[in-house]
Amino acid sequence: MEIAALQWAAIHARQEAEDAMTSPYLDHVRSAHKTIEELIDARESELTNTTTAKQRARVERGLTFLREELARIDARQAERTTDNKQSRVAPK
Repeated sequence: MEIAALQWAAIHARQEAEDAMTSPYLDHVRSAHKTIEELIDARESELTNTTTAKQRARVERGLTFLREELARIDARQAERTTDNKQSRVAPK
């Protein structure tokens, strides 16, 4: 049970830093959104070239995961934008 809780926390309890991804192979920081979009493009290309049902299922699972992550990031960014706009408006 403790491992599941740690895994949940590792996935869901991240700070704003997760919006940027760094790599020892890159000299710059890339947004998670851009990286995931590139991965989706690559998987869609791979999907058009797959021949077996097993390969298609594997690629489709990966695409589903990436699209859900992208939607989660977009939703969180929209929430932050809304929160920032509301905090700038003075109460009446």
